[in-house]
Amino acid sequence: VIPKGQYGGGDVIVWDWGTWQPEAETPDPKAAIENGELKFVLSGQKVHGRFTIVRTSRRPGTAATTAFEDDSEQWLLIKKRDDYARDGDEPTETYETSVKSGRSMDEIETGDVPVWTSNKAQKKTPTRGPRAAPARPRRKPAAR
Repeated sequence: VIPKGQYGGGDVIVWDWGTWQPEAETPDPKAAIENGELKFVLSGQKVHGRFTIVRTSRRPGTAATTAFEDDSEQWLLIKKRDDYARDGDEPTETYETSVKSGRSMDEIETGDVPVWTSNKAQKKTPTRGPRAAPARPRRKPAAR
């Protein structure tokens, strides 16, 4: 849970985890984002396959509806047709639980959960005290 009033405040879960790779035709992901189109492959526990994220313009005369929306651009996530694409499939309905805790949003909303606070002072880790000097090597007595 992230307390209300903080960025992203509310109940959250780690819904999926995995890796992503840019598509072959996207050799420079940073440049692709700056140009407004990034093609990539997701390999998660729940979501797999090819995707494209595209920057779109807001329709003339429409305003941002939330504080998180930019007045000049929006992004659209597109699932590409591949072996993992299925018509009518909604992964968030099929997979309702966190990959980290195994709990659903309903369970998190009604249960005792840890609260993450972004403005807490970080705990100082104790510094190590002086170390003991390394032991001196012992000499073997000379053979007689």
